[in-house]
Amino acid sequence: MDASGGFFICWENLYGDFEIYAQRFDSSGEVLGANFRVNDVGRGWQEHPEMAMDTVGNFVICWEDNRNNGDWDIYAQRYYSDGTPLGRNYMVNQRSDAVNPDQWYPSVALNNDRISFAWEDARRSKGWDIYAKVVTWDWDKVDEPGDDDLGVPKDFTLFQNYPNPFNSTTTIRYHLPAVSSQRSAVSLKIYNILGQEVKTLVNEEKPAGKYRVLWNGRDNSGKEVSSGFYFCRLEVTGDRFKVEKTRKMVLVR
Repeated sequence: MDASGGFFICWENLYGDFEIYAQRFDSSGEVLGANFRVNDVGRGWQEHPEMAMDTVGNFVICWEDNRNNGDWDIYAQRYYSDGTPLGRNYMVNQRSDAVNPDQWYPSVALNNDRISFAWEDARRSKGWDIYAKVVTWDWDKVDEPGDDDLGVPKDFTLFQNYPNPFNSTTTIRYHLPAVSSQRSAVSLKIYNILGQEVKTLVNEEKPAGKYRVLWNGRDNSGKEVSSGFYFCRLEVTGDRFKVEKTRKMVLVR
C-alpha cells in the first residue's frame, strides 16, 4: 500500500503452469485496469510471490522461478506507481554450481531507493541457509564470473559502487562503448554533499572497455574522509559528445 491507500495484490495463477499475476486498486478498493502477468516468459513455473511498495507507489514483486533448467532461482520485476514495468524480469541470486542450487521462499522490502531481498538457499548442501541481497532501485543484473570479459560495452554505464554503504574500500565499475575510433577523455571523481571535489580517481584518455576502480575513502591529500554521503561522477568527453553519470555513495566509519 502507498501513502494514499492505493494498493496492489499479487498471486500464483495456474494457466497450464503456475505464473505470477497482479492487480492494481485505488484507495477505495476499486479495480484499476486488468489483471497483468508479472513473469515475462511462458516456460517453467513461478511460485510464492512477495511484494513491497514505497510511499509514492513504486513497487517490486519477487518470486521463485525455475525457468533455468528446472533449478529454482529468485526473480524480480520492478514497476512504477501506475503499474508500468521498469525493465524486464531479472534474477536476484547468483547461479550456483552446487549440488543443491535451489533458492526458495523469497521476501522483499523497498524503501528510500533500496530493495532488500532474502530467501532460503541450499547451495552449501548443509541444510537450508538464509541468504540476502541489498540493491538500489536501478540495479537489474547479477554480475556473474566472466562478465567483465564479454566484449565491448554498448552503452556508457556507471554502476553502483559495491559494497554500499562501505566502511573502508569500495569498488566502482564503469563501461565505455566504442563510439568512435579515438580514445575518450574520462574523468571519474568523488564529491561531497556540498559539491566539493574530494578525490580524483581517473583523469585520462581511455579506449572503449570495461573498467574497475577502488576508492579507499581518502581524499586527494591521502586523509581519511568522514562518514556521510558522497557522489561518484563519471564524465566522458569525445569530439562530438559529452556524457555524465552520477551515483550516490554512503561511507560509514
